[in-house]
Amino acid sequence: MPAMLRYLDSDMVTVYETGDDGKKHRLATLLWGDSVKVKGKSAGFWKLDFTTRVWDKNKVEKGQYVWRKHDAFIDGDVAFRDDPLLKIRFVDVGQGDGAIIESPKGQIILLDGGEEEHIYHYFTAAWAHLLRTKAVELAAIVVTHGDADHFEGLTKLVNGWGPQGKPPISTKRVFHNGLVKRPKGTPDLLGKTVKQDGVTYVVDLHDDLLKTPDKEFNGPGLRWKEALLELKKNTTGF
Repeated sequence: MPAMLRYLDSDMVTVYETGDDGKKHRLATLLWGDSVKVKGKSAGFWKLDFTTRVWDKNKVEKGQYVWRKHDAFIDGDVAFRDDPLLKIRFVDVGQGDGAIIESPKGQIILLDGGEEEHIYHYFTAAWAHLLRTKAVELAAIVVTHGDADHFEGLTKLVNGWGPQGKPPISTKRVFHNGLVKRPKGTPDLLGKTVKQDGVTYVVDLHDDLLKTPDKEFNGPGLRWKEALLELKKNTTGF
């Protein structure tokens, strides 16, 4: 019998597996609205087709994460709901901002990503069930600010390890605010400005970062452009 996709209707749910010692060990904690693949019920427990991200020290030269299937289970009194929820995850990315929006139909939008690898680690663990077989297709990536602490973590996500060694995400749409931050020491760091009624406005905005010359970017901005080129290479219709 194939596993059935269900949605949790209990506040917090612990996922277990049976270890080599015959005892049950905690794999993960899920929250209300999270999806699980239910294989059926046995001995008072719901049996799951469950995936986690694990570190494989033998993968490539320095080790890599891989996505491993588990014969997992949850308590039999866990309740399910029929309809998925709108979910917004505010991710602790350290400096900067990062959020993930998931619609009831499963469309995913990344809203900023901090500047460290936090968003990569969170995303590849939370969507391990999809990354076991393929990259996650996003509805869009949105970058709200021109400073690196809003987008450099997205660069690290795009350049991170995914299925078959390719990026863990793909998308056809990337939205940004049009600001390009120049190298340090450049006059007009954000481009040409004008003053009106005592307020300074940046008027040198860029619609397509891929068409902006490399010399216009500072280091983080250029790395983000290179990451976008990688996304374009791996996404049909970008």
